[in-house]
Amino acid sequence: MTSRSPVVHLEDAIGCQLMLAQFGSGDAPMVAHRYEILALHGRGASGVVCRARDLRLHRQVALKLYPPLGDPSLERETLREAQALARLEHANVVRVYDHDQGMVVAGAASLQCLFVSMEFIEGRNLRAWLVESRRSRKEILRVLVAAGDGLCAAHRAGLIHRDFKPENVMIDVHDRVRVVDFGLARGQEIVTSTAAVGMGAPPDVLSTRITRPGVTPGTPEYMAPEALYGQASASSDQYSFAAATWESLTGQLPGPSLESMSSGAAGTNLPAPVRATLERALAAEPGQRFGELSEVLDELRRFAKRGQRWATAGLVTAALVGLAGGAWVVRAQTLDEAAMASEASRSPETEELSSTPDCEHLAGAWYYDTIVVWASDSVRWYGATGHYQLDLDPLAGCSMNAQMQKIGDGPRHYASNLVRKGARGVRIQPGDHGDELSAQFQIASEKFGLLTYDFNFVFDGDQLSGDYEYRGGDGVVWKGYLQGGRRAPTETLQPELGRASCASQCRIRCFSQASRDECIQNRCTTEQVKVPDCGRPGADDAPLQLTRDLMESSAAQLRAERRDETARKRCSNAADAIEGRWQLSAASWTRTIEVKHSTSCELAIVDHSAKPTPERLRGLTTATGAWVILESKGDSPLWVLMGWDPALGVTAAGDTVVANRL
Repeated sequence: MTSRSPVVHLEDAIGCQLMLAQFGSGDAPMVAHRYEILALHGRGASGVVCRARDLRLHRQVALKLYPPLGDPSLERETLREAQALARLEHANVVRVYDHDQGMVVAGAASLQCLFVSMEFIEGRNLRAWLVESRRSRKEILRVLVAAGDGLCAAHRAGLIHRDFKPENVMIDVHDRVRVVDFGLARGQEIVTSTAAVGMGAPPDVLSTRITRPGVTPGTPEYMAPEALYGQASASSDQYSFAAATWESLTGQLPGPSLESMSSGAAGTNLPAPVRATLERALAAEPGQRFGELSEVLDELRRFAKRGQRWATAGLVTAALVGLAGGAWVVRAQTLDEAAMASEASRSPETEELSSTPDCEHLAGAWYYDTIVVWASDSVRWYGATGHYQLDLDPLAGCSMNAQMQKIGDGPRHYASNLVRKGARGVRIQPGDHGDELSAQFQIASEKFGLLTYDFNFVFDGDQLSGDYEYRGGDGVVWKGYLQGGRRAPTETLQPELGRASCASQCRIRCFSQASRDECIQNRCTTEQVKVPDCGRPGADDAPLQLTRDLMESSAAQLRAERRDETARKRCSNAADAIEGRWQLSAASWTRTIEVKHSTSCELAIVDHSAKPTPERLRGLTTATGAWVILESKGDSPLWVLMGWDPALGVTAAGDTVVANRL
């Protein structure tokens, strides 16, 4: 029987006691003998939000309650939120009153919780405010500029929000605007690790970057590209503000999909000055945005003074309906890309193509399975599988709007049935073995944020094949192949690279674009060719950053990291997996080595290229699947490699080295 989450248990206990209190059968739930809970307002992954009465100061407050979740970072995160808000004194920022630990007493239930007490705002968030009534552009800009003033105040205090969106802008019954939910806020001075907390005064956790493994803080639809990889700044808040403003004015996030852009709605109806301002604030590169958010607000204020109203009531209705939905909004990769495709769809050349849509036979749903056959973290993800659906909607000629969605998992998976969606405009090209589609997709996942994948599809009749590559902000790389067609596959894919097409083998085995192109051109005379290796690493084959980092570690440091059973099991599995004969190649040399699993995570290695007799070396594996080959005497690494076959790494001299099985 699955036990309930502590958050659900807390919500249920409070909810039941509130109901009993309503009928006079018990007292209202209490927190720390001071706060009387009046109503539940919501539940998140780590806590619940309540409306409560502060019996000491005789005022209503909003309480965020966090039960113990076995996560030591949670207390630091809640303290960080309290400290962030305590530093701000601004009319457009919610006020914090208290942060502490206390007992939640709800009838017979007693639960220890962390809590943050803050200003209770009687009103609704920006999204609800937009839906409840028709709003003029001037009204919308007034609210957003006020919220922007609150963000600017945070920036002046040295804080960034990291999760600005319509849900985090509140408008009270007196039309006063406040920015709320600074739970992800942190200082702009970033350190790379969290210092241990000793006795005495609480630490200033705002100057500490806290990120849980596998989680990208924030809401992906509103996050700047650099923020997706942990590089948040005041400039990324500017990007989020511009995305929320664009959505509030048009009903869609910027660059929604080529189909909706080409239909003439969304951003194309924004007044030119507003559009230009927002597009600059939404630039992919932080250096191309405004120097400060206040400059964006000045531009919007100038326009708002003109008092212009919506031109078309129908557009307002459409915008409100769009905002009311709770589904993921999927976007083309960039504003420029969407705008260019929109213009192309209206050009005379495209109109001529549209009369003879030679790719119309590809429209509709395609189903395919994926399998990871190369991963830098190979022990954990090798052989991971997933089921996907690709929908192609024709725009003009061979231009399509492509929408991708994960619809399930195979026997081995890495993220059980998590919703993942992505969309973008694409163009299909004729190829040697069918119609080809190559594009980069940003796949939105509620748990992992926006994940960037490079996909290559080949459509041959009713069959679909291809490959993909994922590169994470933490240096992790996954590569795999895919197969499917008009119907969902019935055969389970196997992690055998030889089953993929020749071109897919080249893209998976070769690490630079130049080496991939050369491999495909010189080796792929037919699709049945097997590619055992990609040759020596070229000038463009850069070693993975993870291997460079490990090169700086000694064997003693690496062994000390195996503190828990999981780490020991993973590095032992890695040692089992890489047993056998390998050919190591750098730009100027080639060696043949034999690897054997010795004990635990240790390796016994024989270098058969050493003359006059083979040289015996030592090695070890890590929990991430890396293998480190050590000097025959001493603890310094000679080579560090990651991956299954091939393995890519670096020498002590900093040169790229690649290993292929023999």
